Amino acid sequence: MGQSDFMAEVLKQKNAIRKQLGLPPTSIKGTYLGPRRTAGVISKVKRKKLLKRDKHTCQICGRRFPERNLVPNHIDHDRRHNAMDNLETTCAGCNMNEGIIYSRLLREAGPRSEVLEAERLQIVEKARRIVREQVRRK
Repeated sequence: MGQSDFMAEVLKQKNAIRKQLGLPPTSIKGTYLGPRRTAGVISKVKRKKLLKRDKHTCQICGRRFPERNLVPNHIDHDRRHNAMDNLETTCAGCNMNEGIIYSRLLREAGPRSEVLEAERLQIVEKARRIVREQVRRK
């Protein structure tokens, strides 16, 4: 699968989720997918260790990808918490799907300032379950 095919597949998945949520579709233009998205947040050394630990495999769908198609994912969705046990390797498509679902669930829970940490972690787990179920159905 070439990079353009991969990007088209990611866009297709993203738009399927956006359709389920009642949101308009997006185009690939203006949407950046790739490892540089987290530049400055996770060091290159830590990113290399993470990819090696996870064997260049998406921890959600289980497929292997070249390094450029994998992104570090914060398990608890807190970008400030960069410990290795809070990071996992995901493909750009699974990472985007989980982020979209997490954002929707968080919005449904109410204003972010009023959502307790325990509730937020339950939302994270629910988003992860939904994405994994979508992957299994394919």
